[in-house]
Amino acid sequence: MKYPMQDKIIKYEPKEHQCFEYTYERALIRSNSANDCSFRTCALFTVAILSVEVLVVILVVLFSDDSVKVPLNQRYFDNNFQKYIDEYPDNMTMQEFLLQYDSICEIKDHANTCPCVSPYLKGPINLTNPDPGKPVKAGGTWQPSICKPRQKLAVIVPFLDRDAHLKIFLSILHPMLQRQLLDYTIFVVEQSSPERFNKAAIMNAGFLEVNKLGNFDCIIFHDVDMLPEDDRNFYACSKSFRHVGSHLSKWNYTVPYRAIFGGAISMPPKLFRQCNGYSNDFWGWGGEDDDMFKRVIAQQLRILRFPKTASSYQMIKHDRDRRNPPFQFAYLANRWRPIRYKQEGLNSVKYEVDKIEYRPLYTWIMMKILNAQIGVYPQN
Repeated sequence: MKYPMQDKIIKYEPKEHQCFEYTYERALIRSNSANDCSFRTCALFTVAILSVEVLVVILVVLFSDDSVKVPLNQRYFDNNFQKYIDEYPDNMTMQEFLLQYDSICEIKDHANTCPCVSPYLKGPINLTNPDPGKPVKAGGTWQPSICKPRQKLAVIVPFLDRDAHLKIFLSILHPMLQRQLLDYTIFVVEQSSPERFNKAAIMNAGFLEVNKLGNFDCIIFHDVDMLPEDDRNFYACSKSFRHVGSHLSKWNYTVPYRAIFGGAISMPPKLFRQCNGYSNDFWGWGGEDDDMFKRVIAQQLRILRFPKTASSYQMIKHDRDRRNPPFQFAYLANRWRPIRYKQEGLNSVKYEVDKIEYRPLYTWIMMKILNAQIGVYPQN
């Protein structure tokens, strides 16, 4: 009779007056005793090893559900994360990109539906003297009247003491989104307290509040100091995440490392919920975007990047914000924490809305973040 684990056992040969070797996959146990190795001792070692393996499986099942597909360790992430990134080649011309984008547009044209590639696009944007846009409704809402938009877009801007930057940002973004024939609203989400800024918690809370105000098909989180340089950088969602702000002037229009995932990202709302949003652990500057990248990969979801010609951004230079100092534990975002991704994030953000105002160019949401500021970074 062949037992289920028989193929797993590589070697077991108890010998007289010698130690034994038993190998079960990665486990190697050696006894330096000069005495005989009894079968009973070997059996106990075998049961102990198998018990550990079974315990790991049980823990994964207990802390997971049917929608969660979580790799078990840091090594898996380090060896496999790149296969979840889809990138257009940087040497692709704009004409090649537009032809390919239009051919794979996931929401094909129907009667009176706005085209995937708008005929009103102009290409490079004059950032110092942008074309004036059309009037928008109070709250920063606009939609085309000549066709039916393919999606309803919410642009969420986490905000902290950047009034001059916001004015420039809105002067660029409104005309661009209108030329793309999008149904959109711009939301500016500001933290009133505590003193130290928590960008990730603001984005989580902003996402929850924005979805109370409208039924949006596409969400873009967008830094206020990033200005798109070409209106053919399409602000629409596909079936995956997209690293919208991938090629920055700050990095000489290159991707400094493959796992970078900050600045501006887009996704359907259901994918953001599936990843449980951002971590609320990051108080101050840095870390939350690297942690978010891992949350996406933990769900075995894909991330798309457009070529440099269609995803270049000018960064507005500025000094470090007093309320946003570097987070001293930000480097620990490199750790793989699959259980915490499920337990902490969108489902644990605590906040209180101070006020909502429908200003001429955007909807302003002021709120308090109520999550405790951590002194020691959670290790689990």
